Amino acid sequence: MNERITKLPGIGPARQQYFEKLGITTTEQLLRLYPRRYEDIGNIVEISDLSIYRNQKVTVYARVSSAAVQKRLNGGRTLTSVPVSDSSGAINLYFFNNRFIKNSLHTDKTYYFYGKVSSKGVPTVYNPQIYRQLPENARFLPVYPLTDGITQNFMRKTVTEALKTADLFDPLTPGIRQKYGLCSLSEAFFKIHSPLSQQDISVSRHRLIFEELLYFSLGLGLMKKREKKQAFIVIPKKIPTEFADAHDFCPTPAQTRVLEEIYKDLQSGYCMHRLLQGDVGSGKTFVAGQCAYTVIRAGAQVAIMAPTEVLANQHYEYFKKMMQPLGVNVALLTASVKPSQKQKIKQQIKDGQIQLVIATHAILQKDVEFSALGLVITDEQHRFGVMQRTVLAKKGSAAHILVMSATPIPRTLAMILWHDLDLSTIDMLPSGRQKIKTYLVDSSYRQRLYSFIERIISERGQVYYVCPAIEEDDDSDLISAKSKQAELADIFGKDNVLLIHGKMKPDQKDKAMHDFASGKAKILVSTTVIEVGINVPSAALMIIDEAERFGLSQLHQLRGRVGRGSLKSYCVLISDTKSSSALERMNFFVKSTDGFEIAKKDLALRGPGNFFGQQQHGLLKMTIADLADDSLVLEQASQCSIRLLNEDPKLERHRPILANVEKLFDSCSFD
Repeated sequence: MNERITKLPGIGPARQQYFEKLGITTTEQLLRLYPRRYEDIGNIVEISDLSIYRNQKVTVYARVSSAAVQKRLNGGRTLTSVPVSDSSGAINLYFFNNRFIKNSLHTDKTYYFYGKVSSKGVPTVYNPQIYRQLPENARFLPVYPLTDGITQNFMRKTVTEALKTADLFDPLTPGIRQKYGLCSLSEAFFKIHSPLSQQDISVSRHRLIFEELLYFSLGLGLMKKREKKQAFIVIPKKIPTEFADAHDFCPTPAQTRVLEEIYKDLQSGYCMHRLLQGDVGSGKTFVAGQCAYTVIRAGAQVAIMAPTEVLANQHYEYFKKMMQPLGVNVALLTASVKPSQKQKIKQQIKDGQIQLVIATHAILQKDVEFSALGLVITDEQHRFGVMQRTVLAKKGSAAHILVMSATPIPRTLAMILWHDLDLSTIDMLPSGRQKIKTYLVDSSYRQRLYSFIERIISERGQVYYVCPAIEEDDDSDLISAKSKQAELADIFGKDNVLLIHGKMKPDQKDKAMHDFASGKAKILVSTTVIEVGINVPSAALMIIDEAERFGLSQLHQLRGRVGRGSLKSYCVLISDTKSSSALERMNFFVKSTDGFEIAKKDLALRGPGNFFGQQQHGLLKMTIADLADDSLVLEQASQCSIRLLNEDPKLERHRPILANVEKLFDSCSFD
């Protein structure tokens, strides 16, 4: 399997370079270049039945009844007509820009013609593939991803040669294959590259998908075992309640449940690595605050890292209000803090005088040192890479880690995205949380919307107006936030309309958010910089322009910015799109308020790469598994992984499997 492909027939230095463009240097890499699709060339139909197969690909076995006729079209193009017939009838086949076809097809000879049947008019086939004989034992012809210099026929021949010569040792034991209904690796490779039926394709894909997800699950399990270490601090059995008592509401049963899960980790004597996920407004900040207070009362420091200065400032205001009366010293550390003040804060952190630090990426700097860091909390984890979290955690000799996300996803997929974390989910909202009415309208409703904005403002409410771009661009027709601010300022008054976007300086954004939150202005025109974390209780209307440009989960996050107070709240999507898929997505959003269902739909529509963001996928080098479609197989592979690691914690008795795990994780050592 590790033989160089240059040992296969027909692969010299030139073709070797073409294969390297596809990432193929060994026989195994070639055999793991799986077909994108299959051409059912064995579906042979008679000419008289072609009208039944409009827009479908079929094979016609026919005789060339007379010489081909070639015509020259405008622009130097050619059209070649080839009369063919079988026992049921006759048609003309047409070839565009193929000057050699006239001489390659001979009168009274029979050929297999494979192509798509025309959608209109007299049934015919344009530009069919031609076979003198069908490939041996292959009804389903594989279609591979290619690069310049390699044809489908050459790729098929090369894969066939590789199957003949490769030593197909199976790393999965007979016991594993039998328990999970898997074919052998040899059978899987033969059936995926040369299937005789749809069943062959299904059986081979299941084996290969299971294998890939098993290696991934094992890698995650080995990483968890490697990272488990004794905690720096032991949390007392009696949990302090002063922070919870300072709130004027009772925790929901879901909040209580996840707190108990976290306390169990904090009391275990080992470092916690836990993800706390919950829908917008489910009360994650309260849970984080209670955990932080518990750790601080046990004698350690806590760091909370937020992805933006706006969100960091909001956390600072919240925790300062809640913690300082309880004797906790809280500080804010961001890029916009004055240098003299920043130096003072860093010294107080090092001396242990500051117990709770709210920060942005500024906290990752080398000169930020802690006296006794016991807990690291990162908010909106999908905005951070794994390395950033690791850097912060290393500032404590054995700190607990709690990461929070308001992007709810199914449990199996959370395991993929946050590979080294245990999972806690807040799956209910606190009582009193406003239900937000959601509508989809086109741009003809703008004037009525402006009247609605006026009504919201008259009822002491505030309005978010989200645009998908900052300013007009010659190459883009996106609505501009700047031009929308100017338009709304003309209608509602300049002092009533603020603008915020990601390219503004931090102090400008902070001032705009502060003025909006304090009620000085009633309308905030924004890009998606307000997507996460912003809390303005009097905000009662969210308008999202060109809503088809946003993903479902992003729309849900934006909608979550309203409905946080006592006012009846609304979300209005504006879109003139004619795209059926975009309309389906937005109509689904209008009808659903369940963040988990919305996230599932978003994942299915956009795929994991777009849904999660590329920065999270350093390990996701899947060649055949699809995280959106194969979650049931992932469950099975995860169960198998747990059983294997319980029986053989370092996979010492399963060396071939361990080698494949290390290969998937890019030679990562799991010792």
